Amino acid sequence: MRRSILGALTEMPFPEALYEVCLGAIAGEDLTVKETAIHALGALAGTAKETEALQQLLFFVSAESWSIRLVAARGLRGFDTLQPKAALSYLSKDEDHRVVAAALENALS
Repeated sequence: MRRSILGALTEMPFPEALYEVCLGAIAGEDLTVKETAIHALGALAGTAKETEALQQLLFFVSAESWSIRLVAARGLRGFDTLQPKAALSYLSKDEDHRVVAAALENALS
């Protein structure tokens, strides 16, 4: 899986395809592609795949890797319900300052 595919799909009106590609990328071994896919789930806010994408993002809020939590925080930016707001609040108290910064950045935007 290539990151460029994910980037192109986020610009297209095919949320089902983007969601499926994200799931495939998340299941892969390449950490960079996985991070890109987790972030790309945020592009599904406001689409038919919003609920599924949000559930995936919420799963990564408690990931062991700070970089995964960071991209999860960035991916949550477009969601405007209680669950993502609570997740961002949780991440604003993270042990890693980069995750905290991403969570707080979301709160300001």
